[in-house]
Amino acid sequence: LRVRRIGDEEGVRITPMEGAAMTLDGAPVEGETFMGRLQADGTPLLRWEGLTVDAFSLDGSDYELRIYDAAAENLANFAGIDCYAYDDDLRVTGVLRRHADIEHVPWGFTRTSDTGHTKRVPGLLEVEVLGERRELVAFLDSGNLVLVFADGTTGEESYAPGRFLRMDPPAEDGDVDVDFNYAFVPPCGFSDFYSCPIPPVQNR
Repeated sequence: LRVRRIGDEEGVRITPMEGAAMTLDGAPVEGETFMGRLQADGTPLLRWEGLTVDAFSLDGSDYELRIYDAAAENLANFAGIDCYAYDDDLRVTGVLRRHADIEHVPWGFTRTSDTGHTKRVPGLLEVEVLGERRELVAFLDSGNLVLVFADGTTGEESYAPGRFLRMDPPAEDGDVDVDFNYAFVPPCGFSDFYSCPIPPVQNR
């Protein structure tokens, strides 16, 4: 597989090896083909034999191909994860206090070589959870707000360094439905090859 990037394109250009039967989101890849940056809906995906590939970028400045092997031993041995029971008290309405402009905030990552890449932060997310008021930092990803946070369970009962919560963009008045019941283990919880953003101090 030959891969190159031109200028500031939001993705990479791929050229399959001769005779390789590859598809991009189900369509055959013939000759050089543009493969866009991975979106929140999990597309686009390149498939070849038992492998699946995406073009991932932390902040659009550089790209990496992430390769998934359907025959990987860890996947074959994966038995699932435990989940907490739903708690109505962990669903709250937050308010996004917008910055004048979207700020590009340097972020820490589980792979230290990636630390310093920026995330687009539109403002501070004010929430009150179990009687405690917080101003949290959430970033924009494919039109959604993403919160990376740690709590009293982190590292003891739940994944360290933290979990993610993806939220719909705020309403016109800034209100955001924040349901911590839908917090999930990020990809780096399942493979050391991932680099995931870690919670900033405000979100711990």
